[in-house]
Amino acid sequence: MNRRFIHAILISSAAMLTAAPAVAARDGAMSPIPGKIHPRLAHKIAESREPVPVWIFFRNKGGENEPVRIDPAARARREGVGFRDDWGDLPVRDAYIRGVEAEGAEVRSTSRWLNGAGATATPEAIRRIARLDYVIRVQPIGRRFSRPEPLATGLLPSPPPPGKTAVDYGWSAVQLAQIRADSLLEAGWSGEGVRVQINDSGFYTAARCYDSLDIAERYDFVHDDTTVSNQTADETDDDEENHGSAVLSVLGGWDEGWIVGPAHDATFYLAKTEDGGDEETLAEEDYWIEAVEWGEARGVRVLSSSVGYGKELHDLSELDGETTPIAIAAQAAVERGVVVCNSQGNEANDPQWRKLVTPADAPGVIAAGAVTVGGSRVYFSSYGPTADGRIKPDVAALGIGVAGVGNPRGGSTYSWYTQLLQGTSFACPLTAGVCALLLEIHPIATPADVMEALHATASQAANPDTALGWGIVNAWEAALRPVVHHDPQNDLALEGDTLRASAALSLYPGFDPPRAVFGDAGGYTDTVGFAGAGDTLVASHLPVDPSSVRYYFLFTRGGRVWTSPEGAPVAYYEFGDATAPSIVHTPLADRTPGEWPARVEAWITDNRELEDDSIRVAYQVWDGGGAPALSGDFSLVHGAGDLFAADFPFDVSTGDSIAYAIQALDGSGNVASSPAGGGRHAFRIISASYALLYGAEGDEGPTNPFFLGESDYRVIFDLPKNEEVRIRVYDPAGRCVRDVYRGRLGPGSRLSVDWDGRDRGGRELSQGVYFLRFEAGPYTKTRKVVVLNSE
Repeated sequence: MNRRFIHAILISSAAMLTAAPAVAARDGAMSPIPGKIHPRLAHKIAESREPVPVWIFFRNKGGENEPVRIDPAARARREGVGFRDDWGDLPVRDAYIRGVEAEGAEVRSTSRWLNGAGATATPEAIRRIARLDYVIRVQPIGRRFSRPEPLATGLLPSPPPPGKTAVDYGWSAVQLAQIRADSLLEAGWSGEGVRVQINDSGFYTAARCYDSLDIAERYDFVHDDTTVSNQTADETDDDEENHGSAVLSVLGGWDEGWIVGPAHDATFYLAKTEDGGDEETLAEEDYWIEAVEWGEARGVRVLSSSVGYGKELHDLSELDGETTPIAIAAQAAVERGVVVCNSQGNEANDPQWRKLVTPADAPGVIAAGAVTVGGSRVYFSSYGPTADGRIKPDVAALGIGVAGVGNPRGGSTYSWYTQLLQGTSFACPLTAGVCALLLEIHPIATPADVMEALHATASQAANPDTALGWGIVNAWEAALRPVVHHDPQNDLALEGDTLRASAALSLYPGFDPPRAVFGDAGGYTDTVGFAGAGDTLVASHLPVDPSSVRYYFLFTRGGRVWTSPEGAPVAYYEFGDATAPSIVHTPLADRTPGEWPARVEAWITDNRELEDDSIRVAYQVWDGGGAPALSGDFSLVHGAGDLFAADFPFDVSTGDSIAYAIQALDGSGNVASSPAGGGRHAFRIISASYALLYGAEGDEGPTNPFFLGESDYRVIFDLPKNEEVRIRVYDPAGRCVRDVYRGRLGPGSRLSVDWDGRDRGGRELSQGVYFLRFEAGPYTKTRKVVVLNSE
């Protein structure tokens, strides 16, 4: 997913969720605003008057607030993945926060990346907030669903035997050996210099294994203070701090002979994000999102999260990595260079779910499943795939019989430590600890590099599945993989008769000098060495025909061989422009005539400069009846940075449908399209709101009285979306005398249904007062009709 995804999705939402006028129900109460209140939230507030936690998303950002401070380490990490600072660093507008508070919301948190606020509000306040023109959507906040498995019962095991290695890992030996983290620890790696964040339910760090930990910051996002241990009676009763303390010990604890975490020399940032209160406010995802933004700005490189959200407020269909707010935020962190690890979930035995939890569904998140000591899936470890069919989990680690802190407030070794931790909650910090080791060994590695290394070296890399993903982590083999950053279009140059290929390179100690192998379609003929300093190395070659050169990089260590690209010499790099442009575009959503002309925006990059007229939009328009009305194309104009944009150059009417595709052509003839594969994006022109008119001739005024025999009684209405429409006529006693219409209609403006003034039997009604009731989805209205004889 591209780094502009968050910005793009908000643009899409702003277009789709336009402010609509409130609709008054018969009893005078305000009904939900169509499209602005999430359907599940609308159902919830219709059944209860109790306050509920919600997300409130805003239309845009203003300039009254300065960007947040970004730590130099965070800026360097962003630059390493090519992420440029964007509006995600601007705080949410103060005026918007004050506005929703004025409508009765209690704002709990804000999200810069999502441009939203987490709040608690009554149903009445939610309806008022949805009427604000700068609010684009209100939806429920997720509550923690994936709970860790309870501690197994039984006696504590006997003390660990003395270690046989340079470091005595104690009870941690099994879990470290299974993922081969012990091999890296024996070589002297420990996560030193890597900033690691843990989002969890709380932390109490009095046990001896925490004594040497470098904890840079602690923050409680529930109570907005720096105390991350239990603060309330509810938290103490629920042992809220126990879970986070256990996770921290598994990841970074150090008490030689008892507990050793793989990243015990990392620098830690502890974020309490889980609320220990009652079920209605338990563990809400807005705290998690606020915390990940906090850590990212501080230069965190690894995030370990052993929480997840599922069936309470999400459907399985939403677990596509792009729908839930927490998955969007997790992916935004990845795009900024943070390696995000999340537990897969413990729901395999839940017949109503069984699958992973969010944010483990985000594409860039490393989802950790749980295995036994023998390497088989633990019975509770959740299955994949994601809703869009991607394999999850990514990898697995020990998730039953894990050693760590079981009672953080114990007063001695035997009361602190246990080997009875279980849950994907503990497979996750083991995986995150390995990620910290990989970043210590390969500082230039990106989240994509780390995920690729874990996938390629895990126990079932050749046959990944939805039970254990690519298999059990192999930290040693992952660390041995060379990290190579090389783009032929930017890192290859012809200087006279010399072809120079440069690469940013990180190798595990002990590799032979790296080589570059050159050739052409006839075969590879020359191998040359790199020359350079630090991470950037350069290879030079004198090709016979530069335009036909193929090449790859060769790395050897102890008789083993690695190549870049992987699979060389069958796979290879080549000289010349063979790279098509990249297009990032959020498809336009349905809109009203008042929101026309629609603007097409796309972020387009290429290794060479693109001309304005090389980016074109082809379109076709159908009218409300489905007949072709218009077709053509127009160019997008280059704006700031990589943005290309232009308005559709034609007029539309309600009911029209528009299909379009974007095509980018570079100077070498390489073509890219959005959508890929030759399809088309599509949207409709819809009515802005529900409305009801009457008139024998379709005029704007009412027709009352209705004279039988002169003309039909016409009911004219606007629908913002396709609805089940029902129109009935009742006599003064409340009896239905005619079912005028029942069926699905819309969306559209000035739709109409005629009534001939007759009853169910086809007889003209007697003179008198009748009532016509119109129903369309949430909108209902009843009108008195005076029926008179025309004679």
